[in-house]
Amino acid sequence: MSMNMKIDMEKDVSFYEQTIFSQGVEIENWYADVQETSSQEAEQLKPLRPEEKFSLSLKKIHANLNTDFNTLQKEHANLVKEYSDLDRDHMSLLDEFDILNKKHVELTFTHDSLKSSHVELENAFKELEELACQLDSNEHALK
Repeated sequence: MSMNMKIDMEKDVSFYEQTIFSQGVEIENWYADVQETSSQEAEQLKPLRPEEKFSLSLKKIHANLNTDFNTLQKEHANLVKEYSDLDRDHMSLLDEFDILNKKHVELTFTHDSLKSSHVELENAFKELEELACQLDSNEHALK
């Protein structure tokens, strides 16, 4: 017994493409209003032309890109705000550094002047000790 089946490849391919595309939209977009179809209903569906598929695909891609773009805009705004805060903090730290650096210069100057005074006082103290020793030796010699 030979079985002759007439296969209409174009019709079958269009049916499967439309079914797969519809299922993909339903899975990826939970809010899409895509109805499940029985095989009888699917046979009655008008196959999508390639340009219609392309158009639907582009609309979906455009919607996804729009969502991504809006997300990136929000992230950018947050980063700009963070940058502004960091820049303000950085400027405050630079101002503090300048103040501390001026104090350091003043303290270094004060330290240097006290150090020279200290050296002068040490020299004067040594001279006084030598004079005291000479006085003691002179007093001792007078006795």
